[in-house]
Amino acid sequence: MKEYLFSEKELKLIEFLKSNSPKKIWLEPIFYIFEYDNFYIELGIKCAEKIKLGFIPEKKFINMSVSDFEQYVMIATLKRVNQKFKPQTGSELLIANEKIIELNIVRTLLFYCQHEQSKERSDFFNTDSYQINPDLGINKELKIERTCLADVGLWIRLNNKILNCFILDNDDDFSTNSHCYQNVNLKKEKKKIYSFIKTE
Repeated sequence: MKEYLFSEKELKLIEFLKSNSPKKIWLEPIFYIFEYDNFYIELGIKCAEKIKLGFIPEKKFINMSVSDFEQYVMIATLKRVNQKFKPQTGSELLIANEKIIELNIVRTLLFYCQHEQSKERSDFFNTDSYQINPDLGINKELKIERTCLADVGLWIRLNNKILNCFILDNDDDFSTNSHCYQNVNLKKEKKKIYSFIKTE
């Protein structure tokens, strides 16, 4: 099993966030921005690995040419940017001058299976690849080829709001967070898929 966890440098930034609430928190399509006076902390998304496992062909289509499938390991990254944050046209202000009450690291176990070709259509494929809370057991009946333990973001409780600043469904942006889960407590709703690790 590969591990893609926050580095020591990133963990120190998380400690800083917990102890020093930002002036403002912004959402951009692929970033959360934690704004301070003369710098900001950027939470982003990175493709850590591309996985090719091939596919299981259906016998009647075995001679047909089909491209291989790429599956992805998406992880969260944190960095400090030593300049004043300048909002863009698409920047959405989420919070201003609120104290961070609780901050959790969000972790998931991604598992990857081969695609299987449909019995009915040569151009249709299924896969059991998905993700699970690392504290739970994976279905042993699945034919899993690869597993990756990944830190995928932060869950933040403020005075009057909850922010789900983490990757949903191994996606490559944060758009779903804003459109579907604004101020929804995903710590309760997604506990079978993610582990929420408290910070001191």
